[in-house]
Amino acid sequence: SSRIPFAGPAPGPLVLSAGPEIGIELLGRQGFARHAATPLEAQQPGYKPVLLDLEVGATAPLRIERRPMANIIGYLEGTDPTLKSEAVVVTAHYDAMGRTEDGVLLNGASDNAAGVAAMLEIARWLSEPRRRPARSILLVATDGEEWGLAGSRALVGRLAEVSLKPVAVVNIDSLGSREVADPFLIGGSNHPETRAAVDCLAAALGAHLGRDIDAYAFDDGSDYYPFHLAGVTSVGFFAANYRMLHRSSDSIESLDPAALELAARLAAITIRALAM
Repeated sequence: SSRIPFAGPAPGPLVLSAGPEIGIELLGRQGFARHAATPLEAQQPGYKPVLLDLEVGATAPLRIERRPMANIIGYLEGTDPTLKSEAVVVTAHYDAMGRTEDGVLLNGASDNAAGVAAMLEIARWLSEPRRRPARSILLVATDGEEWGLAGSRALVGRLAEVSLKPVAVVNIDSLGSREVADPFLIGGSNHPETRAAVDCLAAALGAHLGRDIDAYAFDDGSDYYPFHLAGVTSVGFFAANYRMLHRSSDSIESLDPAALELAARLAAITIRALAM
């Protein structure tokens, strides 16, 4: 992408990574070049790194855009007179990447129209009197997730203004990819008891959680992260082929309704269990 999202001032020097096409354009087709998908390990005994005696420079114009953003909040009051002052916060960002500099529409079907649709259906499901949990549910369609988690950072900063104590956060971001059979629980490694409970809930649906991908997916990954930094138990559901995100191929035709339904149902019963 040619856009760099920040919720505030740039945090310091900008470090950009380039794909293989730009690398070849800058450095030429070197004998040591490898496709990014190949394992980063020596291909034969005696392999040594190749040091290049060259200097590469690049310039790019910088344009700063200030954009108004708004979170959209729904509230389901808990049924317990004491516990209703505590809340499970459910987040799903409704912003997307828009168009590229060349005008190509980045549809954002999985990321994150599917997540917002799942949250709305969960809200309808939980609003039925027989399913209302003891604790309250705060449902937030966040803005600015693609721009440095701006909406969730602002939300965390203002929670002290309301009389609800967040006891857990469940984020829903990028669901329904045909290539992903098992939903991932981002943040599960930080909360093993929550991970174990969601494993049991998945089994009740005849499903399984995907492997632990927190090592490269958790930090700054989505709107759960500002809550995590604030000390709130925070997890997120993710079920997408990340290679298709932020591309025109992330269209409604690429979604699998059954996979989307499974992830949404698992998120729903997880939220209700956390709020009981």
